Amino acid sequence: MGTLMRYRRGKVDLPLYGYTDVLAAVTAFPGKDGIATPVQGDSFFMFVQFDNQGVILETSQAYGSSANPKSPHYTDQMQHYIDRKTKKMTLSKTEVIQNAVRSYSPE
Repeated sequence: MGTLMRYRRGKVDLPLYGYTDVLAAVTAFPGKDGIATPVQGDSFFMFVQFDNQGVILETSQAYGSSANPKSPHYTDQMQHYIDRKTKKMTLSKTEVIQNAVRSYSPE
């Protein structure tokens, strides 16, 4: 499938798994070069676990968290998505502030 279907955005070009009606379902159509690329499908997953220490969150997002091609977050989650990996998330404001790359106030 990865030869016939490709997951493309910007300069990133990865083999695509999945098809309609499966986890990470996508519908793909042939592009100008004959290679099918996704036009719709699952794009965000969140797994939530509750235990005695609190909430555990893991997510996976199809492309990245930005629609701006110049942003480092335009394609930064594509490989994780293809590898079927998740990333840990937090609801802790303290952790978010400690791990922030930058902090600003919009005008």
